[in-house]
Amino acid sequence: MGTITARKRKDGSVAYLARVRVMRDGFTYHETETFDRRPTATSWVKKRERELAKPGVIAEYKAADPPLAKAIDRYTEESLKEIGRTKAQVLRAIKNYPIADMPCSTIKSKDIIEFLQSLTSQPQTVGNYASHLAAIFAIARPMWDYRLDDREMRDAILVARRMGIISRSVQRDRRPTLEELDKLLAHFADRRKKVPQAMPMHKVIVFALFSARRQAEITQC
Repeated sequence: MGTITARKRKDGSVAYLARVRVMRDGFTYHETETFDRRPTATSWVKKRERELAKPGVIAEYKAADPPLAKAIDRYTEESLKEIGRTKAQVLRAIKNYPIADMPCSTIKSKDIIEFLQSLTSQPQTVGNYASHLAAIFAIARPMWDYRLDDREMRDAILVARRMGIISRSVQRDRRPTLEELDKLLAHFADRRKKVPQAMPMHKVIVFALFSARRQAEITQC
């Protein structure tokens, strides 16, 4: 079924995002295109729906060109390197977005940018999504012959960075004052007394300060 969504550009003009989505035998084919005029977008949707309705077309896409979600699944299942909890969580979340239903070969930089724009997180967090998704694009073609174009991913990241959609994590260069530490330790010590089963954060804070370990290292101890 096709849909058309009007979106206002920064220059005040309106773009029409046409989307075609076909589900058949457990396989979802997803395709998008952007147009300057609604009639053109409508014509494109009708044309693509007629083409996709022909016998065997969807089956061919399914056999030769799996959706992005399949590439994500294979990456998480076959990676011999341990995938961090945050990265695994991000990859699972990506599978809930329309881009995950798109066949690998149809995903262009504009689709990746639209996906990143749809996220409501801070640019630093969106940057993490882009980085983890880029790992899939980097290996999908040489490893599984999935037609994910790594150049489209690199182009999308370049545009997203220059447009402020993504950014690097903010570097932390301030240490807590002694007064702030006293307040934190007093708060968590008091909380521990009231809720004995709570995490002894006052001890964790002191351990973190003197061990200089990362959060992931501390929680794995």
